[in-house]
Amino acid sequence: FIFTIVKIFKALKVSDKLIPVYLSIILLFLTQNIIAGANYTVLAVLFFMIGMYLYISKKSNNWLQVLLIFLFIFTKQNVGFFYTLTVLIYELIINKKFDFKYIKNQFIKFFTFLVPTSAIFLHLYLSGSLKGFFNYCIGSLFEFGNSNFVFTVLPYLLIIVFINILLYILTRVLKCKFENSIDNDFFKNTTTLFVFLLGVIPITYPILNSTHFLYVIPFALIMIFYFLDALMLKELFDGENLKYIINLIVFVIILLITIRNFT
Repeated sequence: FIFTIVKIFKALKVSDKLIPVYLSIILLFLTQNIIAGANYTVLAVLFFMIGMYLYISKKSNNWLQVLLIFLFIFTKQNVGFFYTLTVLIYELIINKKFDFKYIKNQFIKFFTFLVPTSAIFLHLYLSGSLKGFFNYCIGSLFEFGNSNFVFTVLPYLLIIVFINILLYILTRVLKCKFENSIDNDFFKNTTTLFVFLLGVIPITYPILNSTHFLYVIPFALIMIFYFLDALMLKELFDGENLKYIINLIVFVIILLITIRNFT
């Protein structure tokens, strides 16, 4: 999970000197979920992040996206559903129109996905487990959701996401008003980060509490750090003499993480 975040920062071309600071702050939120018992949820969120990385690094293709969606379906189905929806919306935004190229890419994904999934479902059917699979993966989710829906997210977590919304609105306004002042790569990267942030929020259903909402926070923080880094932090901390300040910041954050986890 941490390695993927580092790869995302590298693909975004943020300051190498500041990556340890950004990562340390994210770790303040991550440690609770990484050591959680429901590790398949963490794994599904990791798949979500890998998919986002593939788009940012321009390494994505239909086959890799199909592989991720396939892994989702047999890891945590509701996360896979929202990831698939995110991919469809994101590729439509990037393509800018609903044309033959967009439709062709989605058909390639669908039919490629259909082959291995059909083989798995055939196996489940022949073994008499198909009905149980659907009851467990789909029926239980709605049954669980109807009786366990709660909303107890701490306000500061919602504020972090709200900041992302404001930053993206600002980016779009500047892009419309001052076309040449916003770099195309910056605008595209910001769009990617924002769309995937919105896509990952619904995975917290049905227990929308602070613990589950922490799965969303790394996506939100990556976008905030990218925006600040590109806007001013990269130049501000460019001096070689500032590395000691950066190391001190990282040390303090790691110390806070350690104290929190052992108290």
